[in-house]
Amino acid sequence: MFCATVTFIFGTLVTAPVFCVEVYVFTEMESFTNTVGNINIIERLDLRNSSTTCWRLCHRNSECSSYFENMITEECRLISTNLTNGEVVGETGWKYFVKMRRQVPSKTRCLSHAGFSFDEEANLCFKFLTEEKIYRPAARENCTAAGGRFLQIKSEMQHNAVVKYMETLYPNYSPIIDGRRPDNDGTVWTFEDDEALSYFKWGQGQPENNRNCIGLSKEDDFNWASATCSKRNSYLCEVPLDGI
Repeated sequence: MFCATVTFIFGTLVTAPVFCVEVYVFTEMESFTNTVGNINIIERLDLRNSSTTCWRLCHRNSECSSYFENMITEECRLISTNLTNGEVVGETGWKYFVKMRRQVPSKTRCLSHAGFSFDEEANLCFKFLTEEKIYRPAARENCTAAGGRFLQIKSEMQHNAVVKYMETLYPNYSPIIDGRRPDNDGTVWTFEDDEALSYFKWGQGQPENNRNCIGLSKEDDFNWASATCSKRNSYLCEVPLDGI
C-alpha cells in the first residue's frame, strides 16, 4: 500500500509516494476517566497473572471497538461499540480507550518497536531476537510480546535484505526463521499461521530429512538449511507491516 507524504525541498512542495500500512491506534478519552461501561461488553478479563495487555487483546479481536482498563485492579473490559456518557457509571481507577484505524508510513510503524530494523526497499521490519540460544516456545513468546512473529521471508528482495543485515551485524549466527513441515521428510512447508511457503532459498543439498524448521546457514552465505525445531537456536523476529 502506498500513501503520499508532503515535504518541502528548496522551498518547493513535493508529494512523494511511500510504503504505508493501516494500523489500529488507541486514543484515551479523558472525559470517561473514573467511569466504566456496563453494556456491549464482549469480555471481562483479569490481567494480574498475564503478560498480555488490554490494548493487544482489543487489537486482535475484530469485534472490539473500545476498552476500559483499570490499572489499580488490573482489570480489562472489551467493548463492541464506542460508548456515550449515558452508558457508563462512576468507579475509581478506570480509563477508556477507543480503537481507530490510521494510515502511517511503514518506517514509522517499525521504529515504534525498539530494536527493530527497517529495510525500505523490502518493506521489512525485523530484528535478531537474542544472541543466547533459546527454545522455540520462549522465542515465540518474546516475538509475540514485541507485537511480532517469527520472520517470514517471501521474496528474493526480502531474503537479500536479511542476508545483508546478518552479514553486517551477526555474521557468526545461523538464526531460525518462520517455516516448518508437519512431515519431517515431506515437501510441504508452511508458516506458523498455516500459509504455504511459495518462496525458497535452499542451500546446496538442502533441505535434509528429519529436520522440520528453517534456518539461515552462516556456512552457506545465509542460504536456507533445514534445522531441528526442538533444539536451542537463535531466531529472527519481525513486526508484520501488513498488520497483525
